[in-house]
Amino acid sequence: MAAKVPKADVINTLEKRFDYQSARNVFSNWRKSAGFKDDPAELDGSNLSGLADFIEGLGDNTASLAGSLRAAAAKGGGVKEVAVAVAVPSSNEPEPEEQDDPKEDRKDDKKKRKK
Repeated sequence: MAAKVPKADVINTLEKRFDYQSARNVFSNWRKSAGFKDDPAELDGSNLSGLADFIEGLGDNTASLAGSLRAAAAKGGGVKEVAVAVAVPSSNEPEPEEQDDPKEDRKDDKKKRKK
């Protein structure tokens, strides 16, 4: 029998990418789209794969999360072990650029006008 993953572990994994409420909304929307009448307490490998497909369909930089869920499904569970990959940013993501402080520009303009 395949290992099952507690719903709490799945939600915690979703929180690596989404905020608290959004993680629960994503899970709830997947549950409804998958046709679950009741909220599952545990998910098996096929459920995790389905959730990964659903999340990947959302776009919005979710490939790492979907990959982690698929890895957990392939291992027969164990979301906690692969969830760390979600929290580690990909090396190919661009670094945020430094932005000039507009307040500093205004201060410089005021100094020039006073002279």
